[in-house]
Amino acid sequence: MRDNICHFVPYRKEYDSIHTINFVLESEGKPLDKLKAESVYKIYYVNGGTGRIHTPGKITEISEGDIFFTFPAAPFCIESVEELSYMYISFLGTRANMILDMYNIRADNFIFKDFREIEAHWTSCLGFGSGISDMSSESALLYAFACIGKRLAVEDAYERNKEETVSVVKKYIDDNFCDADISLAKIGKNVNYNEKYISSLFKSYLKIGVIDYVNTLRMQYACTLMQQGHRSIKDISNMCGYTDPNYFSRLFKKRMGVSPKEYISSIFS
Repeated sequence: MRDNICHFVPYRKEYDSIHTINFVLESEGKPLDKLKAESVYKIYYVNGGTGRIHTPGKITEISEGDIFFTFPAAPFCIESVEELSYMYISFLGTRANMILDMYNIRADNFIFKDFREIEAHWTSCLGFGSGISDMSSESALLYAFACIGKRLAVEDAYERNKEETVSVVKKYIDDNFCDADISLAKIGKNVNYNEKYISSLFKSYLKIGVIDYVNTLRMQYACTLMQQGHRSIKDISNMCGYTDPNYFSRLFKKRMGVSPKEYISSIFS
């Protein structure tokens, strides 16, 4: 069993900086206690075991490799479930507030899973001794923030790429929905993405399937053609991309509640 370690850091009254207060290794999990609130921010790294974070109305599971935060005046309690061990740094400062805001770290977004890459650096900083505790603790804190920032940047880039992919797929469909041969396979080939991937991504972002979206555009166009004076169901069907007028009529009635002939009659009656 490792001994607990706690380094206290000399106070520097610099309001535009990050002030680390202490750097602690808790090697023995504590029993569940009542919720409490503190006056500082804390960042924790779980370096062993499992546990739970209790906050008002919520319990969050934590395990080895996780980073989590607690906040001034926000009640919490840490429960050890299975040999929980963690390190934490207490801190304050306006720069810290800016970083927390920048990364959207708040009471309802306070845990970051699987950040094992910080453990070696934090362990090394704890071993520097009390003589340079201010530099070692600040180094550990900023390194953790940097790792979180890097992860979020990668995730943000990936998310933007997905949004761009959906935009490309949607534009292709908007430009080609009257093509009688349009299909997931053809769309995928033209936008250079796997058809299963674009199908899943499209529905995830726009809450409608690709083919359902194609049919929606076709029905809207059919109504426009009818309002412009077209009366031949066969011609309207062909112009919308349907090779079978009967199928078009069935689909139209299912979506619009009336048949194409009834819709045309309602326009010109």
